[in-house]
Amino acid sequence: MRLRVFSLTLLLITVLFTAGCLSEPAEISVATEGAWNGSYVLDDGDEVALSGEGPTTIPLGTEPGEVACKFYKTSRSPDRMVVSLSRGDTLLVEGNTSVPNGMVGFTCNLSTGRYELKAHTDGPKEYLLNVWYDGPWEAEIPADEGMRLVNGTEWGFFPYNSSDLSIHMGARKLDASNNSLTIGIYDAHFRELAGNHTSEPNGAVSVSYAVEPDLIFRSGVKISVSSEEIWKGWYVANETYTSIEGFGDDETYYQGDVSGPIRLSVHKSGNDDEKLSVSIEKDGTVLNSGETSEKNGTVTLWANA
Repeated sequence: MRLRVFSLTLLLITVLFTAGCLSEPAEISVATEGAWNGSYVLDDGDEVALSGEGPTTIPLGTEPGEVACKFYKTSRSPDRMVVSLSRGDTLLVEGNTSVPNGMVGFTCNLSTGRYELKAHTDGPKEYLLNVWYDGPWEAEIPADEGMRLVNGTEWGFFPYNSSDLSIHMGARKLDASNNSLTIGIYDAHFRELAGNHTSEPNGAVSVSYAVEPDLIFRSGVKISVSSEEIWKGWYVANETYTSIEGFGDDETYYQGDVSGPIRLSVHKSGNDDEKLSVSIEKDGTVLNSGETSEKNGTVTLWANA
């Protein structure tokens, strides 16, 4: 009987403690010296638009549920903007950006604390601008001093580093042929981000790319692979087999709320001795990881989520 009374007492204390935590008020904090605008939504309700200058606090009330918000800097200054969500004295999620006109956005469940965070991260990004036409052409491409005009024949290739959140380029044919003029914006690993073409005589074409914010964190299971060589592999999660491959970059695969075993195997397809790193995480905690620098090396992992 005493054991039962003790158990009921402990359960009551736990319920009261949890209810007390969930009844604490939640608030969004925006910390910056510059101007900003943004919005938030509570539990699929109406979107609330906001704007201001300097630091501010936005009360959200005490109801548990989902919060989704996006906040943008409205200037090109390098000042840092920090956006956070708290419940009582507990910090649930925080993101920041110093990119001109940069954005911080997140969704968070106030009851569980699970969240997804996105932001425009610091530093210039490398782009490759491409023009291809079997004939003479003229192109307008971005440069540090603004747009510049270049002329060429057949293939033209132009590297460009920028922290701007949008990139634009255009080109036109300098003859009346029906051949196709193609332009494109690529990332540093020559993966196409945006492209366009025209076959019209003396035709002109343009293309733009808007820089999406980086996914900083997402709750749930995450599989990561990193190598400067070509690699291929597979993973099994929730009894589903998925093949993967990549080259010269970090690749991330989000599985969400996986339960049970996860199997992962990745091997290098190149003959160099560059390192291959592989990991399985859940909610930011590494469950298993491995690496190899051997030629044609393989990393095989298992984890229980």
